[in-house]
Amino acid sequence: MMQKAMKPRVGMLTLGCRVNQYESEAIAEGFTTLGFSLFSFEDSCDIYVINTCAVTKESERKSRQMIRRALRKKEKASREGRSVLVVVCGCYAQQYHQQGYAFPDFEGVSFLSGNVGKDKIASSIARMWEEGLETPINVLQGMAGVAYDPLFIRRSEKVRAFVKIQDGCNSFCTYCIVPYLRGRVRSRKKEEILREVENLVENGAGEIVLTGIETGAYGTEENRRHLPLLELVQAVSRIPGVHRISFGSLKPDVFTESFTEALSRCHGILPHFHLSVQNGSDPVLKAMGRRYTIGQVNEILARIRTYFPRVTFSADMIVGFPGETEEDFQNTLHFIKEAGFLHVHIFPYSQREGTAAAKYAHQIAPIIKKQRAAMLAEEAKRAARGIKHTFEGQSFSLLIESMDPTHVVGHTENNLEMKIPRHPEDRVGGMRTVNYTHQNR
Repeated sequence: MMQKAMKPRVGMLTLGCRVNQYESEAIAEGFTTLGFSLFSFEDSCDIYVINTCAVTKESERKSRQMIRRALRKKEKASREGRSVLVVVCGCYAQQYHQQGYAFPDFEGVSFLSGNVGKDKIASSIARMWEEGLETPINVLQGMAGVAYDPLFIRRSEKVRAFVKIQDGCNSFCTYCIVPYLRGRVRSRKKEEILREVENLVENGAGEIVLTGIETGAYGTEENRRHLPLLELVQAVSRIPGVHRISFGSLKPDVFTESFTEALSRCHGILPHFHLSVQNGSDPVLKAMGRRYTIGQVNEILARIRTYFPRVTFSADMIVGFPGETEEDFQNTLHFIKEAGFLHVHIFPYSQREGTAAAKYAHQIAPIIKKQRAAMLAEEAKRAARGIKHTFEGQSFSLLIESMDPTHVVGHTENNLEMKIPRHPEDRVGGMRTVNYTHQNR
């Protein structure tokens, strides 16, 4: 029988994307609302929750590693006469369901959930704990036809607060397992999003980050255009106290002329965008199932720069996609050199079972993928230094995200990171006018 503490201790660990981070924060809030105490995953806890990822083989490996670590903690507690619950949710668990329960990694897990019903995890665990239930519970289900999980955050500890606006993806890019693990596009009700934003701003959020599995697809299950996202952003920008709005990853082709022009007129939109470009060579983009060319991406970057002075960009890039030639890779290097990204998130291609690209001929050797990733990272660093140099000495507004007794750390409106000496009036979540210098990075 489980020993019941007055306030059971919950240790949470999150792997993967911003959506996972948002969902974990909402799950954690559910636990605290029910009287549980939150601790580090490394602490001695009564309940361990792992929100897993499976977008790459490496994220799968990390998910397995963290599950095993929690199970070892459970075994140790058992030897000491204590009962511990291990909860696993997210994409790696969902993959376990999709592939017919073929994984041995979940033996000993107390509660297994995928990407459906995360809003019920805290209440389900509270019931297990209160009733002393030790029989494992598996609530995994398929993603076909599922509704949007009504997760909600009332107060965030983050100055830059994530707000999830949609789930799922309909693109089925040839390399990507996400549509199979997250399901089709389904969007959150606008009224719920606005209510959450109001709560977050009232509780001190300095920036609202609208995010999703495919953020730009918000509302498109009912409307094929990108107007639903624009209408949502316009509504968010009108909420009193909202001063900064940014986005999770967006596909480049979201930025049509009309969308970009209208977005530039919204109050608080930050001049920084993260674009899921994925590659710098047209033949590779076509093989990936991306519906744009690099020429079109360059036109989109120029368009955004027209409407957003001092804008910066970051990007996702995949190297070593099946059939990627040396010429293709050189095209990607050239694109990164010319496009001028502040940050580039580089992923060596990961072969995912069930995707079209996993069956493609001419899979690239791991050593070549590693070499190309390193070369691209060096080119990206050089390009970023050049971009930062163009802003040297310019005045910006800094959102203070953290501080110590002598310094504050934050980001300018165009996502330049700065660490500068602290002023007496500085506070976390506050703003401060600064002159940028690369020495303050």
